[in-house]
Amino acid sequence: MDPISESLAEASLRFKRVTGEILEAYEARRPASTNQVTPAQLAEAIEQFMAVAINLDKDQGETGPIYKDDVSQLGDYGITLLADLAT
Repeated sequence: MDPISESLAEASLRFKRVTGEILEAYEARRPASTNQVTPAQLAEAIEQFMAVAINLDKDQGETGPIYKDDVSQLGDYGITLLADLAT
């Protein structure tokens, strides 16, 4: 496994470890009703994002034919998910 894939895999494992704590904290203060995306939904989206990023790196590597715009959009999406979860 190359260093980037290892870093992504490690980040994914760390996220999975803290997800339980995040969900417990939310459940303790959960509003009666909400129209917003829940932390559980965001956590699932982040796990899917991480899986896509890991697979993309495995398939394409550092020199694969991925366009900078695509990488930037994928990165922006991941950051948005994390920011939403932080909120």
